[in-house]
Amino acid sequence: MLKLFAIDNTQFSDAVIFENKLSDVDEIRRTKIEALIPAEKKYASLAAGIILPLALKECGVEGAVKIEYEPHGKPRLVRPQGVFFNISHSGKWTVIALSDSEVGVDVQQIRPVDLRVAARFFTDSERELIENCGDGEKLFYRIWTIKEAYLKASGEGLNRPLNSFEVKFTGGGVKIEGGEEAVNRLVSEFDCFTGYNLACVAGEYAADSTVEILSVGDGI
Repeated sequence: MLKLFAIDNTQFSDAVIFENKLSDVDEIRRTKIEALIPAEKKYASLAAGIILPLALKECGVEGAVKIEYEPHGKPRLVRPQGVFFNISHSGKWTVIALSDSEVGVDVQQIRPVDLRVAARFFTDSERELIENCGDGEKLFYRIWTIKEAYLKASGEGLNRPLNSFEVKFTGGGVKIEGGEEAVNRLVSEFDCFTGYNLACVAGEYAADSTVEILSVGDGI
């Protein structure tokens, strides 16, 4: 199983929806949300706080949710058992991936970027690929989201340098090279949000290239 869901954070600009969903999160997150500035950060944090139970419900998994944190800070579900998840947000989108094995997901809004950043964080081959392609900015974000998703799937986060492994584009799909653990990490990419890059790394490919949009209206 590998399924992705997303919330459009701008729904929380409706004050009624915002207050209703704020009551669904625990006191710690509620306090954090209320302290955030600007409003867009409040919306993203609230979406991250409610997306897991909503996504589980869509998959037919209900009941109490309990999360623990691994040494590198990656959250893990201990109840219900057997389900792995990862969350990412950027711009107006919050995305979650659910799987029955370790999974990482990353979404990035494409914004103007100084491509010299690639020299600091990417391998020489990746940097050369960006320099020689027709749309370096788009390729930069494509590589970045895959790398972030890979590190989140491995549980290492940014504790491991981004240039310690390499993203390769082949006729058979995207490959990750640079360590034994990369062998069983498969990359799925999604072209569903205009102006964004979205990548997921897991032990399997996504069955399709769709992401289910979750409504946060009164019906849920």
